Amino acid sequence: MTSVLLRGDAADTPSAALPSGVAQVQLRLVGDLTDADSLVAEVVPLDAPDRTKRWPVDEVAAAADGASASVTLPAYALPPGGYMVTIWRGDAEAVRRYPLRIVP
Repeated sequence: MTSVLLRGDAADTPSAALPSGVAQVQLRLVGDLTDADSLVAEVVPLDAPDRTKRWPVDEVAAAADGASASVTLPAYALPPGGYMVTIWRGDAEAVRRYPLRIVP
């Protein structure tokens, strides 16, 4: 598994190259994301929004990197390109957005 820290700063979109052979990617989310059980992450490829998928959000123990929640997904779900990860509470309340770029 490999991890990518997302801070939600559109001016500083993190770029990550996924190591060859990695099976899972953990997106570590910074911000006030309490009650992860009520949250869902929507991962939208910017060049193919019809491939949008939703993934569960997990709470994480307090960590030095500032992450308060995470989303774990298979590496094949993140081919190279730009993404917007939106954290939703229910179906109508967008809690936070995180830009991300996966590079070859």
